[in-house]
Amino acid sequence: MGSYANHSCIPSTFKEVAIPEDIASRPGTPDSECCPSVASASASFSRALTPPSSPGKSRQEMPQLVLRAHHDLAEGDIINYSWIPEYLPTWKRQELLQARYGISCSCDRCVRNPEVVNAYHCPKCGKGPCSPTLPISAPGGDLKGHHLSCESCGALSVEDTALAECMEAERSAAGLEKQAQVLHQYHYSIVAANHDSLASLPPAERIHAVEILMEAHRRLFPGSGHPLMGWLCEQAAAAHAALGDHHQAVAGYRRAQELYALSHRGPPETGHDQRCYLQQMRLSAGPLGVVARRLSKPPGQLSRTPSLPTLEETEADKCADEGQVS
Repeated sequence: MGSYANHSCIPSTFKEVAIPEDIASRPGTPDSECCPSVASASASFSRALTPPSSPGKSRQEMPQLVLRAHHDLAEGDIINYSWIPEYLPTWKRQELLQARYGISCSCDRCVRNPEVVNAYHCPKCGKGPCSPTLPISAPGGDLKGHHLSCESCGALSVEDTALAECMEAERSAAGLEKQAQVLHQYHYSIVAANHDSLASLPPAERIHAVEILMEAHRRLFPGSGHPLMGWLCEQAAAAHAALGDHHQAVAGYRRAQELYALSHRGPPETGHDQRCYLQQMRLSAGPLGVVARRLSKPPGQLSRTPSLPTLEETEADKCADEGQVS
């Protein structure tokens, strides 16, 4: 695939292994390297893979490696995708690219864009997120010489003491609770911790963590076309269902279905939207299945259509007509 699409830290597409539902235990998922928040597709690929020579299996029934565009591409636009996890600072991404592929990246995110994944509480207003105005490319994430810009109050922090405090919090082993006093919830280490613990969190905490993860990724990739957004919304819907809040769960699955429709446009079908639709129907039906509609009036009070007389009225009218004739 590398010969067809180069790497970019601002990718125009994402890679996915699409697995036909009739030969897989679950639909295809976005590639784990590009979207580490989604379960690995490589395991499903190996389980579902059938040799091309297998009798009765056409090419359409085989797992397919697909590049899906994050947005509409015009003729001549460059097709690329991220070969590494996306929610990392520049220096970490460059280290991974060099170690795994022997390359470096010079996209806008690596050269001139603000380092939004390095998010801190603002030294001025205490809120934030407050991020470096340029990429952090120095080994180890050294902030020396950088400026921090706050998205809440607009202040620009250049004090060495504030930068040193941020670096100390990043390198501290005191735990997330201590780090969270300096690091904002959109900081890449906090985001990674929320993602890694998502499945084990109680439903209420999971919903809160999903909200943080979704907003963090919106800051990095504005819009709703990223495949992670639908997956996260689906996790929140499942948490609402676990809490017994079926109304919010149905709304969440409906929103996840809409987000999947944005990120997974066109064939091959992966079944994400169908899965969310079935969950909506299951929750709407309730534990006893589909509930029959109740009549708005008792049967005795129902109005009858004048053009459709009862059999008794028809016989009475017939007898009256015969009496008049005689």
